[in-house]
Amino acid sequence: MREHRLAVLAAAALLAGCAQERPEPAAEPAPTVAPPDTGTAALDLGEPRTGRAVTTTLTDVRPGAGSLDLELEQCLSPDVEQDPDAPLLSTDASQWVVVGADGGETAGEPVAQTPRPAFPVGTALVPGECVSGWLGLAVADGTADGAADEVERVAWRPEGVATAEWLLP
Repeated sequence: MREHRLAVLAAAALLAGCAQERPEPAAEPAPTVAPPDTGTAALDLGEPRTGRAVTTTLTDVRPGAGSLDLELEQCLSPDVEQDPDAPLLSTDASQWVVVGADGGETAGEPVAQTPRPAFPVGTALVPGECVSGWLGLAVADGTADGAADEVERVAWRPEGVATAEWLLP
């Protein structure tokens, strides 16, 4: 009987050591301000976006009255074999979207006056060669006052597919 009592006391002592106190709740981290969520496609001016065959670079932007001029370069990989009946073409204004600081978007609409040289829109790309120039986009519907200086980023969406976005300085 004495052994039984010792066993019970030993078990009680062991169990008493296993009692848990409630941990103090962890402090919540302070909120931070994050940059716009543009995913992995976010680029800075001058950074190229390389796809399967074409490398596109937005090298500069110039705001104008109701417009935003984009200096672009597109290069076709030298090892691409072009189909003469359906060649790969350079971009045009319809593939671009201007995104304002308020999140509003303006679909790419060309403007008549752009700096020279003008970007050769809809031109058949030649393997191993580049085309470059300025492409003007209207900025009216997607920004608070249609002001190009309120533009936060420019997105390239060929065939409606979000391909790349360049953050503007």
